[in-house]
Amino acid sequence: MKYISIIIYIIHLTYFSYGQKSKILKTVKVFDRKKTIIIKNFDQNGNCIFSKVDGLYGPVVMISAKDYDSLNREIRSISAHCNIGFTMEENSYFKNNAKTFTYYPSNIDTIRQFKKYSYHPFDFIEKINSREQLNEIAEVKNLFSGKRVLVNITFLNENNKNFLRINFNKNGDTLTIENFLLNNWEVIKYFNKEEEDNKTIVTREYDNNFNIVKECRIQSNGLTEDYYFKFSATNKKIESVRFSNKTFEDKTVYIYDSMDRLIRKIEYYHTPDKITLITYYKNDQYGNMTKETCFDLTGHKKKLKYVYKTENVYWK
Repeated sequence: MKYISIIIYIIHLTYFSYGQKSKILKTVKVFDRKKTIIIKNFDQNGNCIFSKVDGLYGPVVMISAKDYDSLNREIRSISAHCNIGFTMEENSYFKNNAKTFTYYPSNIDTIRQFKKYSYHPFDFIEKINSREQLNEIAEVKNLFSGKRVLVNITFLNENNKNFLRINFNKNGDTLTIENFLLNNWEVIKYFNKEEEDNKTIVTREYDNNFNIVKECRIQSNGLTEDYYFKFSATNKKIESVRFSNKTFEDKTVYIYDSMDRLIRKIEYYHTPDKITLITYYKNDQYGNMTKETCFDLTGHKKKLKYVYKTENVYWK
């Protein structure tokens, strides 16, 4: 549950424009005691160009770096994982479609499977703290030496919204075709038996502000997941509920102050009327989080679970 909260924490860090005194973040560092567990760097347009999570699942380290074009569209993404290795994707944009490519490096050690080696074969990435450092390591440079392969083509309608995506494997064979509709999304065709046997059909419903208010997932084996979301008049998510096979799994309630800053989160797991976790947030004058304090309420007494402190640096 601590890790789920960190994910929400990362998402919340991207909201940095509140009121008249808004500023653009340059760097964010999150600390668990003295250990830095999250680093995020932003460009002057507010795009996240580098992120590092160290300790999300025990000693696991995950890194990503992104580049953007003049329209703030993502054109390249590089990912590094201490267990799995390195991957890279590039996006090219055209009038009515966008294409995504990946690289299959010539050196297999760049993407070797960790089960064949000692635990954390790429744990040296723990020392990387910027996009520039990531781009300079041999494993990332090796990605460019491999074969550049088309991953998918996304077709756009007259409003530049996705309406059709074709996904390919590394040999160029069609795997799936996805159809994006106004009020829902679903995979309409599979071209691979393994994909067909493990397919998941997803449908979504939106409100008038295009917020997702309901999402249903049905797996080929019959398992179902249903998600329900509520939003405030200012389009802030105020509640999310999840059911698995029609059985309640969890619920989260989000509470904001008068400036729409998240100040409290209440979580319920397995029992819809008993609070499991409650988290309090403090923000700086620009609306960005500076402290997160979580309490566990599953026992007879409220127990402190963790405290995260954040250091925010802004562009001048």
